[in-house]
Amino acid sequence: MPCGPVQMLPELAWRPPELGLTRPELEPIPPGLEQRQRAAAAILRARVKWAKQLKQVQKQVQKLVQ
Repeated sequence: MPCGPVQMLPELAWRPPELGLTRPELEPIPPGLEQRQRAAAAILRARVKWAKQLKQVQKQVQKLVQ
């Protein structure tokens, strides 16, 4: 933790854009944001892969039904 006059709790150091940031370049990144983004990207990749597999299975089922 930095010592000095400007000492904030990590959860208070970041504010969402709705609150109107005056100088965004000075705003610290919220803790764990990068990990959350990586996790979200991994989930999206898994969903895309699953959707492609589902389409393939649906095509195979249609061939069998005909």
